[in-house]
Amino acid sequence: MLQMRIYLVSAVSLGIFGCNNYGLDDKIRAALGGGSTGSLSITAPAQQSVIIQNKNTQLATLQFAATGGTAPYTYTFTTSSNMPPNMVFSIAPTGQVTITRNTSVSYPPSIQPTSTNGGVINAGTLNVKVADSTGANKEIAYPINVRFKRAFITSQQDTSNFPAFAGGFVACVGQPSPVTKANCVCQNAATNANLPAPAKYRAWISATGVDAKCNITNNPTPSSCAVNTNDGGPWFLTTGTRLAIDMGTSAAGSLLSAATPLETNFDRDEFGAVSGAPEAFTATLAPNGTFDGTNNCGNWVNGGGSLQFGLKTTLTSNWTANGVIAGCAGGLQGRLYCFEAD
Repeated sequence: MLQMRIYLVSAVSLGIFGCNNYGLDDKIRAALGGGSTGSLSITAPAQQSVIIQNKNTQLATLQFAATGGTAPYTYTFTTSSNMPPNMVFSIAPTGQVTITRNTSVSYPPSIQPTSTNGGVINAGTLNVKVADSTGANKEIAYPINVRFKRAFITSQQDTSNFPAFAGGFVACVGQPSPVTKANCVCQNAATNANLPAPAKYRAWISATGVDAKCNITNNPTPSSCAVNTNDGGPWFLTTGTRLAIDMGTSAAGSLLSAATPLETNFDRDEFGAVSGAPEAFTATLAPNGTFDGTNNCGNWVNGGGSLQFGLKTTLTSNWTANGVIAGCAGGLQGRLYCFEAD
């Protein structure tokens, strides 16, 4: 009898009977396949900016995760506020939110940056709720930040003899090719201006084996470069004014083939200031965005001859092919057009 009482006291002290002082009944239920593992909670993904573009109908995925409570879980949207009409949200049973764009809704002609040249805008709040099998639920509010892709002309300038950079582009002189040098210039400019994702910026410039239209879509080899309607854009200047919708082959909104492919002058630099002289190096023809193999300063190595320039104060295709300027042997001075790539 004494031995039985000792066992009973030990069992009560461990919480197997009574009020579960140590939570062992939760552990037992969990081991049997199912019960509570603590209070229900929901965790939101790390904050990210949704990049708005034409090319991809799927813009982003966000993974929400439930812990605790009693599985299985059910995820739903409760409320949302102020969401852009061109963004569509869906939620999977796993808690993954997918954001797509509504192709029937056009993009705004201008946006207002909320941070210096960043262009990150709070579009509203998405409320996600998780409920467990007992009916317990938790809700979380997640701010949706959107960002439109940017384009600018560089504030700095340098020589058309790329191996001899000594001015504003000198930090990129060691890159292995003319195009990688130019891309490096754009990325450094974006970094200096605190633009989001500076590593994604690429130059609108052509050279042997690379067409500008391919370079800014991260697919630089002309033989494998497929530039489609609505590919890449829209792009906005760092001041928030829309520059162009896309770089497709259609007339509407095209960087290349429309009568007026640009919607505003391409004369704002990475800081949003108006660019002065000189004009932009391009060596790129209109309306097809390909390499001008004749007027290219000997493929950017000071080989004499002339260079195709872009005029930054026009809405016509002269923005990329305004004609040629002689004097490569003396080292022409110019700037670069930079686009945020996909």
